[in-house]
Amino acid sequence: MSYEHFLKQSGFNAIVTCGGIHSNHNRAMALMAMANGWKCHLVYHGSKSDFEKGGGNADIVKMSGASYEFVEVNEISDTMNKAMLNFESKGLKPYYIHGGGHDMPGGEAFVDAIKELKRKCDNTGYKPNYIFVASGTGSMQAGMAVGLDIVGWGDVKLIGISIARPQDRGKKVIVDFANKLAKNYGINKDYTDSIIFIDNYVGKGYDQRSSKAERHFIRRVNNSGLLVDETYSGKAMYGMMDIIKKQDLKGNIIFWLTGGPLNAKI
Repeated sequence: MSYEHFLKQSGFNAIVTCGGIHSNHNRAMALMAMANGWKCHLVYHGSKSDFEKGGGNADIVKMSGASYEFVEVNEISDTMNKAMLNFESKGLKPYYIHGGGHDMPGGEAFVDAIKELKRKCDNTGYKPNYIFVASGTGSMQAGMAVGLDIVGWGDVKLIGISIARPQDRGKKVIVDFANKLAKNYGINKDYTDSIIFIDNYVGKGYDQRSSKAERHFIRRVNNSGLLVDETYSGKAMYGMMDIIKKQDLKGNIIFWLTGGPLNAKI
């Protein structure tokens, strides 16, 4: 079930969520709220001045009419709680969405996305051997992993390229969420050995390229007409191409384009 369906079905008319200054999640939530006439408040961590410079997701959020503010990481929870109370005091029914959509509706949305991919592939006789995706909070990768089992594609290798988190922390969050999500679908499975999470391309961290080679790669891809960025999709695609070359991967390979802030500093 998508967030939009869930919120409509449950009668919510406002949302509060959070993310980094280039958050794809925040952009998607802001647009969903705008399309449905809901109020939306976004809590950001990161540089306010960089956000205000505009470009990419920042401009889309500003256009959406969502309200937003900037706080330190340790202030996010309290700030979101205050925003919830503010909406409630105005007679609204707000829904608290964890950063990156790290909750059941968020995970279920990507189970549904894999189901849709399977239907489209069945129509053309295509089946991937590998799927690469940018992995941040892990909700997307966890939902996709569970979805692959549900559609009978458990042999497809889903490879998450970390855009920020180190191996130990990043993988554990995905495994724990996938295990929890799977139980909702009646699947009793430990995803510890199933989740492939690669942190070789994090570089200096979130929104930071790892090398000149990566910058050159992003420029070449963008010049070809496919727009990728240095925070999410560009970093993941660079990692994918490097892995394909080094491991000599063969077969059908899908890159799951998640979007990103198209104000890349290249």
